[in-house]
Amino acid sequence: MRRTVLTAVSLALLAACADRPIGPREPIVVTADWLNRSLTVFSQQRLTTDGPVADAILARIDLSAWPPGPLEVELTPDGRTAIVAIGPGFYQSGSTNLLVGSPDVPSGSAILVVDLPAHRVVADLRPRHAPMGIAVTPDGRRAYTANYGGSGAAGDSVSVIDITGGRILAEFSVGGRPEQIAIDPTGEVAIVNLVDAGGVRLFRLDDPPGTLSEVVGTGDDPSGMAFLGGPTRAIVANSLSTDFALLDTSDPGAAFVLQTVRISSGVPYGVTTLDGPDRKILAPTGVPATLVVLAQDGDTIVPSAPVRLTGQPFPMNAVADEHQRFAFIPHMSTRGAVQLSVVDLSTGAVRGVRWLKASGPAYVAAWP
Repeated sequence: MRRTVLTAVSLALLAACADRPIGPREPIVVTADWLNRSLTVFSQQRLTTDGPVADAILARIDLSAWPPGPLEVELTPDGRTAIVAIGPGFYQSGSTNLLVGSPDVPSGSAILVVDLPAHRVVADLRPRHAPMGIAVTPDGRRAYTANYGGSGAAGDSVSVIDITGGRILAEFSVGGRPEQIAIDPTGEVAIVNLVDAGGVRLFRLDDPPGTLSEVVGTGDDPSGMAFLGGPTRAIVANSLSTDFALLDTSDPGAAFVLQTVRISSGVPYGVTTLDGPDRKILAPTGVPATLVVLAQDGDTIVPSAPVRLTGQPFPMNAVADEHQRFAFIPHMSTRGAVQLSVVDLSTGAVRGVRWLKASGPAYVAAWP
């Protein structure tokens, strides 16, 4: 396996990249740089070649006014708007803080709507609790955030965001410590995890509070979730039990676990479904940092052999390029020399990229 680590680029080079216009149809990768308090917009094509990292950076968007920084980011379907969760997540103290190099993590809470071509924040929204997970509806009109809270105040709510209007439409309680949220590709059903309850709840987007299911137990420390091609099947990563639960969600009010599959490499967190008939799922793990690709075979999930990544823990998610040849995986610890792993999914080759000073990036999104 070939691994290449790029050294940090100078501030002067980054400044030169800051005002480069984003091509109207150029595929991009956007990282939530967290304690660096910025978003970085990359060219997908340039990230997958062996040139200097500065050549791949299309823009750095300054979010220094919003401590502690962007923890997660998702994009609208047209790739022009980013929804950003500002918050500390679960990294303010204890063993989780050690995962990212033990930085001082200040409190702070906001949901930002960012115009990517204009490089500016167009809405600053304040939910009841600090947000973490984000899901955008397929039509790009709404976003839903799982509001986890911080170390001093546990969250229990989901916010509904009007993206175009730049406002919070509603907030409703779902239970202790909602961390991540996902919407099925039809835009009908959502799933949210509850760390304190050891499971997930589902609801229909046309009436979230009125259709909120009971908790479906999935495992120890449920984390990332994804629907598999539609509203009838979903997968949940359970971090502390190091396994994945496949759910039958045909009836969102009475979902149940079809299969639980354990892995032997690392702690899983995020899961991302790739489009296509084979229903592949990207599942990065931490401690050690690896990428496991899960394949759906009917109502069975089959994990691949893990690909060892060049970066340190803790990778929270992974995304793929438009052709599903490359995966992009963030590493937020300051202890390693790599902050973004670029994995060739056909060969397993890994390229490591570094460009930030503080802990980050925490999360990555891609368009298309």
